[in-house]
Amino acid sequence: MKYPIFCFGDSFTAGNELVDAEYVENYPDPVSFWDWIKKHPNTDRPSLAHLPTQQMTELVAKEKNRSYAGLIGGTNFGVGGTSIQSICRQVVQVLEDTSDKCIITIQPPEIGRWCDFVDGQWVDFLPYGVNKNIDVDYEAYYKFKITHNTDHSNLVRWYSVMFPLISYIENHNNVVKWLLVDSGVFRKIPNMIKNDGISDKAIINLMDKVKDKIVRFPQVEDQDFPYFLPGGHVNQEAHNILAKRLQNLLSNT
Repeated sequence: MKYPIFCFGDSFTAGNELVDAEYVENYPDPVSFWDWIKKHPNTDRPSLAHLPTQQMTELVAKEKNRSYAGLIGGTNFGVGGTSIQSICRQVVQVLEDTSDKCIITIQPPEIGRWCDFVDGQWVDFLPYGVNKNIDVDYEAYYKFKITHNTDHSNLVRWYSVMFPLISYIENHNNVVKWLLVDSGVFRKIPNMIKNDGISDKAIINLMDKVKDKIVRFPQVEDQDFPYFLPGGHVNQEAHNILAKRLQNLLSNT
C-alpha cells in the first residue's frame, strides 16, 4: 500500500491477550465461543500483575504489532475498553492533524459503552465498569445510567456517533479508502433489528449503507472454531485471517 493506514478500535484492535501465553505459565488453549460463554462471566484474562513495568511495556508493544493492525502495516490506535465516542475523537484528531492521504479502518466497540468527562479527563464507561481508575465517586451516576438505559437506547446513542463519523471520513479529502472491522457489533445489530423489533429507519439505513465496508473477524462467522482466549479476545490465527482479508481489499490502494 502506498498510503499510511490508521487503525482505530478497542482491545480487539489493540491485540489484547495475543501474547499472554509467553508471559503466563500453563496458559489455557483457545476454545470456541460456545465453550467460552459456558464459563462467562467466571472466566477472565490471567493476571499479569507479576510482570515488571518494562515487561508490560514490551507485552503491549508485541500485542499491537501482532494484531491485524500491525500485520497490515498500520498504525495501531487501539485502546482496550474504548467507546465509539472516544474513537470518534481520535479519528477526527488524527485526520485534522495530518495533510497526508491515508486509509482508515475502524473497529466499532459494543453498543453498551459510553464516554463522559470526569474529573478533568475523558473516561469510557463499560456495562461492567470503567476503563481506568478515577478518584471520584461515580457509582450513583453509573447505576443511574445502567438502570435507565436499554439495548435500544444504547443502540441509538451508538448510532448518533457512528453516523456522523462515517459521513466525516467518507467525505474527508485525505481519506482514500475506509473499512469497518467487525468483532461482533455488526452481527448483534441485525439480530436486534430482526428479533427485537428495532424499526428505526435511520439505523436500518446505516446498516445497509455500510454492509459492503465491513470486514469480519473469523469468530463472528464461525463460533465453533477455537479462537477464543480466557478474557474473551481472540488468538493469533483469528488476527492472521482478518489481516489477509484486509490486505486483499487494500492491495490495489
